[in-house]
Amino acid sequence: MRLSVRPRDIFATFLLLLMVVTTANSIKEAQWAPGLQILIWVAIFGTLIGFFLSRSSISPVKAHVLAFILGFFIVTWQTGRTLDPVVLDGEARSSVVLAHLREWISIVMDGGRSYDPLVFIFVMAFIVWLLAYNNAWFVLNYGWVWWAIIPTGVVILVNVSYSPARDYATFGIFLFLSLLLMIYSHFSNSSERWAREGVSYDSSLPTRLFLVGTAISILLLMLAWRGPDKLAASALQSAWKNISTPIHKLQDGWERAFAFLYGARPSNSGIGGGFASFTSNFRLGGPLNLGNRVVFIALGDPLQYWQAAAYDTYTGTSWEQSSAENPEASVKVESPQLVPKDQLGPLRDGLQRVDQEVTLRIPLGHTLLAADRAVSFDKDAIWDLSREKVTGRWSIDSRKEPSNAAEYSDELVRLRDLILSIGPDKILRATADGVVFRRNIISPTPTTEQSQNYQDSEFYRLRAGANELQSYMLGLREDGLETTYRYSRGEGIITFSYYKTNIRDIMSVTAVDPLEPGQTYRATSIVANPTDAQLNKVTQQPPQWVKDKYLQLPPDLPDRVRQLALDITRNAKTTHQKASAIEAYLRKMKYREDMPPTPEGEDFVDYFLFHQREGYCTYFSSAMVVMLRSIGIPARVATGFAPGKYDSRIGRYVVTESLAHAWVQVYYPGYGWVNYEPTPARPEINRSPAIGGGTVAPQAPDRNAVNPDAVNRAAGQGGSSQEIANSRDIFDFMRIPFYVLSSLIILVAACYGVLVFQLRGLSGARRQYAKLIRLAYLIGVIPAKSKTPNEFAMQLSSAVPGASDAVDRITSSYVEEVYGHKIVSASTLKNDWRIILLGTIRNIPSYCYRWLIRIGNTLRRE
Repeated sequence: MRLSVRPRDIFATFLLLLMVVTTANSIKEAQWAPGLQILIWVAIFGTLIGFFLSRSSISPVKAHVLAFILGFFIVTWQTGRTLDPVVLDGEARSSVVLAHLREWISIVMDGGRSYDPLVFIFVMAFIVWLLAYNNAWFVLNYGWVWWAIIPTGVVILVNVSYSPARDYATFGIFLFLSLLLMIYSHFSNSSERWAREGVSYDSSLPTRLFLVGTAISILLLMLAWRGPDKLAASALQSAWKNISTPIHKLQDGWERAFAFLYGARPSNSGIGGGFASFTSNFRLGGPLNLGNRVVFIALGDPLQYWQAAAYDTYTGTSWEQSSAENPEASVKVESPQLVPKDQLGPLRDGLQRVDQEVTLRIPLGHTLLAADRAVSFDKDAIWDLSREKVTGRWSIDSRKEPSNAAEYSDELVRLRDLILSIGPDKILRATADGVVFRRNIISPTPTTEQSQNYQDSEFYRLRAGANELQSYMLGLREDGLETTYRYSRGEGIITFSYYKTNIRDIMSVTAVDPLEPGQTYRATSIVANPTDAQLNKVTQQPPQWVKDKYLQLPPDLPDRVRQLALDITRNAKTTHQKASAIEAYLRKMKYREDMPPTPEGEDFVDYFLFHQREGYCTYFSSAMVVMLRSIGIPARVATGFAPGKYDSRIGRYVVTESLAHAWVQVYYPGYGWVNYEPTPARPEINRSPAIGGGTVAPQAPDRNAVNPDAVNRAAGQGGSSQEIANSRDIFDFMRIPFYVLSSLIILVAACYGVLVFQLRGLSGARRQYAKLIRLAYLIGVIPAKSKTPNEFAMQLSSAVPGASDAVDRITSSYVEEVYGHKIVSASTLKNDWRIILLGTIRNIPSYCYRWLIRIGNTLRRE
């Protein structure tokens, strides 16, 4: 095998290597799985092998087959390096990788879901290998730079788009390297053609071209980064709709193949990660990545939020359901109905029964969606309910049954009878752990034989009674009823406690069987939609179970969060007024989805309120709940979907992935959980009597087409919405010319810097003549090396009308200085240079036309 390496190949390979290594590092930094650091080495090996095979004499088919075989072995070897070297040696690790690969192929072919991160590492490494080899082969063999830029660009762009870190800087580096590769490849191809045609060029041209190309590349990146980002959105939207269906099919296949990326196994709910997973917990912070697929279509009136889960425990970095950590505090009830519909009865003013119908368009696992508070479904469902602790005291002398223990009234009566049969004054304390009698209930020194017999029989009676009592109380404990008996001050008291199912506190509802696309289910909910006036009249304190569960806060929450809540609610008196004040405060902040992760060690809400002051739904809802809890108002975060858009063609509401949402619920006695909307990108909840209270205000059919940017513009500003929109339109109109003008200024400054650098060391007429030559290049007058300075001056004078005398004076001074050794001061020629420059500016249109003609001729020749 013979190698044929050209000097140009070395630098091109270096640029290609940097491009692929940048892409590999971007995937590694996304931290999709541990062990992705091997991608760097795979990129290096792939580029080097591509370099050697592309410059070898081997045929393309043999080269590709060899590259595939080498790539498979190198990728397998590198993937095996991520396994524990203490447990497995090199050969065993490769065997393990191949075994995992075979199992993964079998699962995917059968339509299953794979949770194997090792195969993901293997696939990512092989993709990087293919990119590296592909880039080297096509660029070094054929000069096809786009065959390198487009595939690599797609990979890094997809990775950056879905990565929680959103490493845009890495993507910028990739674009910069791509522009440099294009410039270098174009010049290399041109220089080879010039060499074949015998065309000579200035030896400094490559350096100048590379410097100018670098400056222009940086300028273009700045423009792309800071320029308008929504101008092409509407034009591309229709095109995206046409191609999104096959892309979504590909995405679904990818999610099945690498299901571990989208949550822990098995995935029972949700449409993705984070709060949209609708699982027992979700981490806060980072960018929001939601698609636009239709999740379901629905019927429901009035239009309400579609709730999937609620959360009670805030950790400072995440939300959790305490039932997941403490199973004793929750109960799962399997039943289609929590409350039979025929037992609902009349509802008070401010509550409304809502019947809904949901038809799925994509798989949702086991998640059932309905307006809060759901009471029944037409499918077998599992209700995740909290358990309310009930406590009470009951005197054994009372003739009434305990009022708050209806579930255990018979058991408590039986317990009382056992205590009475023993003698209530003989027992000091009795629990399921043991019975303690009072002292001296039996005389230690009987006086007669009859007394001795009586005491023996009494002792055995008491002992038998105590055993029976303890056994019975132990059985009650196993049934969920904790009891204690005490005799004090002439009175026997039974205290009891137990947990009962709290149907008012639903954490989530899931289907027994997985829900598939096309399935339809119906639900009935009792929705709280009180008016502002009704909520302001609520003065009753929430039940104890609400306070115990929904006032929780981490002990290290910074005190300034509570102080801010107190400042915001300073003039509010009722719970609703305080909640509305905090809601209005948050709605003035900026809505933003591409959020960076919260720094390690920072409380999420504190960092949002005092540093970021922008975010999306989980930011605003978390902040509102935490601030409410800090001032003693029970609240929780609910997740699900915001109201959908009404489609008059099908008479249904259409809910898409982009409507996945988190909002706030505050508990009001008599009404239950009432929704609040602190997120500025969503419509405010209207509680006026004319609307019906507590619903999204009626709007046009496109009722939820809310533009977050429009909300951002209006937030915290005075004036009407029309004035704000007009001012923003003016700003958008002025932004384009501003960027163009700024770019021109930067470009002129860069060119001037290059010119000054090139003219260093020149003085007098030599300096002015050198400037003439560069000016001639710009206006399309290429000075031939065979022409004398005077002949060049005649050619330039014809191109700059009105400046021929000035050109002649500078040229004559240059000839005298070079050949006559006569020193001419540059200051005496400055006025001539100004005349030439002004003449050039006046003729810019003709020069542009000349350049266009030349470019057209060049393209025709090529």
